[in-house]
Amino acid sequence: MKAVDRVKRAIRGGEIDRTPVFPIIIAASCELTGTPQGKYSRDSSALADTLLEVRDVFDFDGIYVSRDNWVFHQAFGGTLNFPEDDEPYAAEPLLSSMGDFRSLALPEPARAPGMSMIIEAARQVVRARGREYYIQANIDSGPFSLGAELMGLEKFLLAVSSGDKDEVAKYLDFCTQAVIDYGQAMIAAGVHGIQYGDACASLVGPEMYREYVLPYQRRTVEELADGGCDLWIHICGKTEHLLPFVATEASPSI
Repeated sequence: MKAVDRVKRAIRGGEIDRTPVFPIIIAASCELTGTPQGKYSRDSSALADTLLEVRDVFDFDGIYVSRDNWVFHQAFGGTLNFPEDDEPYAAEPLLSSMGDFRSLALPEPARAPGMSMIIEAARQVVRARGREYYIQANIDSGPFSLGAELMGLEKFLLAVSSGDKDEVAKYLDFCTQAVIDYGQAMIAAGVHGIQYGDACASLVGPEMYREYVLPYQRRTVEELADGGCDLWIHICGKTEHLLPFVATEASPSI
């Protein structure tokens, strides 16, 4: 059984010969191949070649194409620091307040810093191994986590819990569209699956999740579901209190 078929069948509950494996490894891939992480984070060929080499060493069933969780920050015009042997990071959030999002233009993924590099790396991985192995690309953050990324987590959560609901909705609509645009561009690169993380969702209760997280996750799924690509949502932390809402109210495509 081809590895790509093994992963697709496993996702859909089909018969498989063994459990497929394709781990999320970024820093470890750089260490194993001797690739400086600063180069991995800025050079599409270095990123692609590093992941391809590690796949061949361990014979994984798939390849997870990712860099870090600051891609949107960079794409929106924020400055990043690129250490030689660590992942990029920002010194401070891009926005001082929620209303400042109106000063931002939505990134064009094909041209935006960070996004364009990772999309090109995904293309290279797909060309090299896409017929044999499952290629999943990370599109960074879901709408709620993107809101926190641009403002800073504490300031964002305070604004959501005590701010004007219409203003929060407009901000999250803006973040949602940015996620959709990046997702569509990554799907066009030919990957089999795209994934975003919405880790900040695990920090809120069920009612806040239903009002400020789930509708925007649902919209991303609905907008991206016609791309012929598997859609994955990853939420770090404790999610037992959220899973029933995801299972019953989100699109069946999740």
